[in-house]
Amino acid sequence: MKVRSLALIGMILLIMMPGCTTPWGYAMANDATRGGVILGVYDADDAADTATDDTDDTLMRIDWIEGGDDLDWNKVQPLRLSIGDNVYDCGIQGNFPCLIQQNGGDDDNLWEMNDILMIIENGENIVGASGGQVDIHISYEGSKISGTYSIYIV
Repeated sequence: MKVRSLALIGMILLIMMPGCTTPWGYAMANDATRGGVILGVYDADDAADTATDDTDDTLMRIDWIEGGDDLDWNKVQPLRLSIGDNVYDCGIQGNFPCLIQQNGGDDDNLWEMNDILMIIENGENIVGASGGQVDIHISYEGSKISGTYSIYIV
């Protein structure tokens, strides 16, 4: 009888333990932890602007829905968008086909938790007037950051 009770208690602990330890071990449970930096979870939405055949449309808004550490842009870039077989790198400055505009933060060299990012075409028609499915790839030092992986832009 005691052996069965102990076995039952052991099975209950095995089932319940991951749920109890995950918040404590968030950094271990989160794939997006790199070099002691805790990466948050971001959300991407279609921007309020309507996509056109112009080359300066605001495509999307990205913000954090789960906090982490502020990220050095030198280790984040490039933020990559793909539409079908076409891949576009986005940066905070320079000759990228799309630019990242930061709103809300204090340091332009960091992607801060209170930043709202706007992704804007920079001389290239990434999404035309008919809209399109855009896949989003964001990584930090090679580790993929969790978040919205694909949105439809109209």
